[in-house]
Amino acid sequence: MSVDEAPTNLYAAADWLHDRHPFLDDLVRRIAGDRDDWLDEIVGAVFDTVDNGQAWQRYGKDHPAPANPTTPDAEDGYYRWEDAGPKNTSRGAAYTDLSPGEERTIRLVATLANIRQSGYQPGTHELTSYQRFIPWSVHDTGGWDDRGHAILEDWIKIVRGH
Repeated sequence: MSVDEAPTNLYAAADWLHDRHPFLDDLVRRIAGDRDDWLDEIVGAVFDTVDNGQAWQRYGKDHPAPANPTTPDAEDGYYRWEDAGPKNTSRGAAYTDLSPGEERTIRLVATLANIRQSGYQPGTHELTSYQRFIPWSVHDTGGWDDRGHAILEDWIKIVRGH
């Protein structure tokens, strides 16, 4: 296999991509530090953020935010409401601290992981194992800077070889 040829194993391909792109290494370190299981950690950061967003939707429905916090008392009430709301994990917070382009890059790389989870299938009371997928859309392929574009090009090599 040449240095430009991506491995067919997706975890090995993720490592290949990580090793080829210092920009990706920087993003990964901001979320996962120096962990060997960095791919699973960035996937976890994305899912933690998705789950936190869903928790905020439920929280806002069950506990509506105070209206128009324009007075000091109302503003304090809003901050108390916000402080009582769901909290993201530290890795999820590190992910949300990234720019939109950096988040898009992390989500792209995270698509290489095979995430099987055990628990209750969403919407049921049945304990099972199920596949969970990274939120990714063709709309995410636009707006790359040169670093992101290089990662996307190598990701395409991985997909073509798989």
